[in-house]
Amino acid sequence: MTTQAAALTALVPAFLATTTARSAYATATVRIAVVGPSNGRSTNPASGAPAAEVQALLERALELDPEHFDSLLALAHVARRSGATERALVLFDRAAAAEPAQSGPAREAARVLIEAGRPAEAEERLW
Repeated sequence: MTTQAAALTALVPAFLATTTARSAYATATVRIAVVGPSNGRSTNPASGAPAAEVQALLERALELDPEHFDSLLALAHVARRSGATERALVLFDRAAAAEPAQSGPAREAARVLIEAGRPAEAEERLW
């Protein structure tokens, strides 16, 4: 683990106590940028950092603001990578409801459905 990643790892508990969705999301984003995404694994192969730390920060952001678009979207991608299809779909739907002008969540939900072998449902979501 790099010195920078080790320093961030030490700060994670303090950031879990943050009081705004923006700060929890920002911390999760920095964590991903420094140690890399885990691709749904229990640890990041490059750094050994627990993937659960990023998920916990995103969950904290949603506790503070259940409609925080960026956190919903990021957590949906975490669910998708880990194979939690239904959870990913729920989170993409929540992101779409939080920001109706954004088309990304609907496209990503359709992609999840296609990957799950459900192309008819994917087509319904896009039209």
